[in-house]
Amino acid sequence: MRYKNSTKSLILLFFFQLIISKNNAQGPATVYAVPKTPFLSQIIAFKQLNATINLSISTSPIPLQGTQLAGNAQQLIKQGQDIFIFIAQTGFIYKLSGSDSTNYIFKRIDNTVNLNY
Repeated sequence: MRYKNSTKSLILLFFFQLIISKNNAQGPATVYAVPKTPFLSQIIAFKQLNATINLSISTSPIPLQGTQLAGNAQQLIKQGQDIFIFIAQTGFIYKLSGSDSTNYIFKRIDNTVNLNY
Protein backbone atom coordinates (compact mmCIF):
# COMPACT_ATOMS: atom_id res chain seq x y z
CA MET A 1 0.00 0.00 0.00
CA ARG A 2 2.80 2.36 0.87
CA TYR A 3 4.52 1.68 -2.45
CA LYS A 4 1.36 2.51 -4.42
CA ASN A 5 0.98 5.87 -2.65
CA SER A 6 4.57 6.86 -3.36
CA THR A 7 4.24 5.90 -7.01
CA LYS A 8 1.09 7.98 -7.33
CA SER A 9 2.83 10.87 -5.60
CA LEU A 10 5.81 10.68 -7.96
CA ILE A 11 3.56 10.60 -11.02
CA LEU A 12 1.55 13.54 -9.70
CA LEU A 13 4.75 15.48 -8.97
CA PHE A 14 6.02 14.80 -12.49
CA PHE A 15 2.82 16.19 -14.05
CA PHE A 16 2.91 19.30 -11.84
CA GLN A 17 6.49 20.01 -12.85
CA LEU A 18 5.58 19.50 -16.50
CA ILE A 19 2.73 22.00 -16.21
CA ILE A 20 4.92 24.52 -14.38
CA SER A 21 7.74 24.28 -16.93
CA LYS A 22 5.27 24.68 -19.82
CA ASN A 23 3.79 27.83 -18.23
CA ASN A 24 7.21 29.33 -17.61
CA ALA A 25 8.26 28.66 -21.20
CA GLN A 26 5.33 30.72 -22.52
CA GLY A 27 6.22 33.85 -20.57
CA PRO A 28 8.46 36.69 -21.70
CA ALA A 29 12.25 36.51 -21.56
CA THR A 30 14.25 38.01 -18.70
CA VAL A 31 16.53 40.07 -20.98
CA TYR A 32 15.67 41.90 -24.19
CA ALA A 33 17.96 43.65 -26.66
CA VAL A 34 15.75 46.41 -28.04
CA PRO A 35 16.82 48.28 -31.20
CA LYS A 36 17.85 51.89 -30.62
CA THR A 37 15.06 54.08 -31.93
CA PRO A 38 14.89 57.88 -32.11
CA PHE A 39 12.01 57.78 -29.60
CA LEU A 40 13.95 55.83 -26.94
CA SER A 41 17.14 57.81 -27.60
CA GLN A 42 15.28 61.10 -27.08
CA ILE A 43 13.69 59.90 -23.82
CA ILE A 44 17.10 58.76 -22.54
CA ALA A 45 18.61 62.13 -23.48
CA PHE A 46 16.29 63.93 -21.02
CA LYS A 47 18.40 63.26 -17.91
CA GLN A 48 16.05 64.72 -15.29
CA LEU A 49 12.70 63.74 -16.80
CA ASN A 50 10.20 62.11 -14.44
CA ALA A 51 7.27 60.79 -16.45
CA THR A 52 5.07 57.82 -17.29
CA ILE A 53 4.34 57.32 -20.98
CA ASN A 54 1.65 54.96 -22.28
CA LEU A 55 3.17 53.35 -25.34
CA SER A 56 1.34 52.48 -28.53
CA ILE A 57 1.89 49.18 -30.29
CA SER A 58 4.30 50.88 -32.71
CA THR A 59 6.47 52.28 -29.89
CA SER A 60 6.35 49.32 -27.47
CA PRO A 61 9.96 48.21 -27.04
CA ILE A 62 9.44 44.74 -25.52
CA PRO A 63 8.44 42.34 -28.33
CA LEU A 64 5.50 40.29 -27.07
CA GLN A 65 4.15 39.03 -30.40
CA GLY A 66 3.47 35.31 -30.27
CA THR A 67 3.27 35.22 -26.46
CA GLN A 68 0.27 35.04 -24.17
CA LEU A 69 0.97 38.71 -23.31
CA ALA A 70 0.73 40.04 -26.87
CA GLY A 71 -2.40 42.08 -26.09
CA ASN A 72 -0.99 43.75 -22.97
CA ALA A 73 -0.10 47.43 -23.11
CA GLN A 74 3.33 48.70 -22.12
CA GLN A 75 4.29 51.80 -20.14
CA LEU A 76 7.64 53.54 -20.15
CA ILE A 77 8.50 54.98 -16.74
CA LYS A 78 11.36 57.49 -16.57
CA GLN A 79 12.68 58.52 -13.15
CA GLY A 80 15.72 60.75 -13.58
CA GLN A 81 18.27 58.61 -15.37
CA ASP A 82 16.46 55.30 -14.76
CA ILE A 83 14.11 53.89 -17.40
CA PHE A 84 11.63 51.10 -16.79
CA ILE A 85 9.15 49.25 -19.02
CA PHE A 86 6.04 47.96 -17.28
CA ILE A 87 3.82 45.35 -18.98
CA ALA A 88 0.25 46.10 -17.94
CA GLN A 89 -1.76 43.50 -16.02
CA THR A 90 1.29 41.34 -15.32
CA GLY A 91 3.56 42.97 -12.75
CA PHE A 92 6.53 42.45 -15.12
CA ILE A 93 9.01 45.33 -14.93
CA TYR A 94 12.14 45.70 -17.07
CA LYS A 95 14.92 48.19 -16.35
CA LEU A 96 17.30 49.66 -18.89
CA SER A 97 20.61 48.15 -17.85
CA GLY A 98 22.92 49.15 -20.69
CA SER A 99 23.41 49.42 -24.40
CA ASP A 100 25.66 48.42 -27.25
CA SER A 101 26.14 50.06 -30.64
CA THR A 102 22.67 49.15 -31.96
CA ASN A 103 20.55 48.00 -28.99
CA TYR A 104 19.36 48.97 -25.54
CA ILE A 105 19.41 46.12 -23.02
CA PHE A 106 16.38 45.73 -20.73
CA LYS A 107 16.54 43.25 -17.84
CA ARG A 108 13.57 42.04 -15.88
CA ILE A 109 13.77 43.16 -12.25
CA ASP A 110 10.58 41.71 -10.72
CA ASN A 111 9.90 38.21 -9.41
CA THR A 112 6.26 37.95 -10.48
CA VAL A 113 5.13 34.38 -11.16
CA ASN A 114 1.35 34.78 -11.18
CA LEU A 115 -0.42 36.29 -14.20
CA ASN A 116 -3.84 36.63 -12.58
CA TYR A 117 -3.67 40.40 -12.05
